[in-house]
Amino acid sequence: QLRAFTEEGEFLLPQQTAEVFGDDHPFLELIGEDLERLCRHEDGGDLTLLGWKKNSDNITFATENGSHAGLTHGETTAFSLLPQDAPLAKNDRGYYRPTELREAALRHLGRLSDEPEDSSLDTYSDKKKVSAGPVPLATPLES
Repeated sequence: QLRAFTEEGEFLLPQQTAEVFGDDHPFLELIGEDLERLCRHEDGGDLTLLGWKKNSDNITFATENGSHAGLTHGETTAFSLLPQDAPLAKNDRGYYRPTELREAALRHLGRLSDEPEDSSLDTYSDKKKVSAGPVPLATPLES
C-alpha cells in the first residue's frame, strides 16, 4: 500500500485520493493512480515529498523563480494545438492523456500501425466538444 501523510492524518492511495487532494479535483481518479505509479517507478526512491496540500499555498524545497506546483487543478490541466486531421483514438472524456497524443503522433509518422482499442479514430475536427480552439489535455504522470 502507498501511504500519504498530511496534517490531517495517514491515508492510503489510490483509495483515499479524495481525502488527500479534495473531491473537487477535476482528475481525481487519474491523480491517485498516477501518483502511485510515480512512487512505484523502478527509479523512484523510498520517499516522495510533495510541496502541496489542498486549501493551501504551494511550497518549494529550493529557492527558485518557478517550479511545478504538484497535482493542483492548474498543473493537471493543459491544452494541445493539433492539426484538424490528427489521428486520435475516440473518447468521450473531453480530454486526451499524453500517451494518446504520443500514439497519434506515431500513427501520423507511420511508426505505429495498430489501430486504437475500439478500432476507430477521431479527428480534431470531429470533436463536438472542442470543434474549434485547443484540445483539452489531462497531464497527470503516465508511464
